[in-house]
Amino acid sequence: MSSRRVVIVVLAAMACLAVLAVLFAAAKGPAYDVRGSADVPYSAGTVKEVRVLDSATVYVDGESKPGPSVIAGIGLLVLATAAFMTAAVLRIARVLRRPGRSSLVTFYLLLCAGLAFAGLDELFAIHETIGHNLQFLADVPGVSRPDDLVFALYLIPTAAFAYLFRDVFLSDTRAAAALVLGFAFLVAAAAADLAGAPVEEYFEALCGLCIGTGLALLIHSHLSRALRIPADQLDELTVIDRRAKAVDPVGAGR
Repeated sequence: MSSRRVVIVVLAAMACLAVLAVLFAAAKGPAYDVRGSADVPYSAGTVKEVRVLDSATVYVDGESKPGPSVIAGIGLLVLATAAFMTAAVLRIARVLRRPGRSSLVTFYLLLCAGLAFAGLDELFAIHETIGHNLQFLADVPGVSRPDDLVFALYLIPTAAFAYLFRDVFLSDTRAAAALVLGFAFLVAAAAADLAGAPVEEYFEALCGLCIGTGLALLIHSHLSRALRIPADQLDELTVIDRRAKAVDPVGAGR
């Protein structure tokens, strides 16, 4: 699939999510309402009856509890794995021998570590747990929950990383645009959180989609450039002619 088609598919998915976010925001009641356990005419575990947008009823198995945090955590771990594999491919491809490319391996290793920590934080509520054990942070002016301040501290290494590797982020225009759009949705999610609006989770989903798209485009750009054979090295390739050659009779050349 060409990069243009990938971009079209991603934009279509973002448009669908945006439409769903508008529908959920326009709903009079909650997006979904769990109405308790449902009776089914066969042997099964706990089955929940869920009313979606007050217009459709679906039955959900009680053991499946994905939730936004779990889905976000899995997505971050997937991106961390992709970043690690990219660093490995760049190293195997001997990118370090090219001037100015050694920083790419460091970039993707640090990116892998950051995304892995963010994914574990989503799955195991690390910053919330730290905040519960540092309750005095809630006394800081402008802070209502201690974990909010802990999460805000995450922005310091994130901003430092973005500044140090700004040339890497700006090396692909499409990736940079997607990342900037993701940051805009992050700001919108923060504003919705402060305002108590119910669309915070949907803005966070759009933010994650944009950031994931930007990183995917960045990885594609760097790998395609790293694995491309430079023109000045094409002459060094040895081409073996495997075509059958006619054998001269013995003594024919005498």
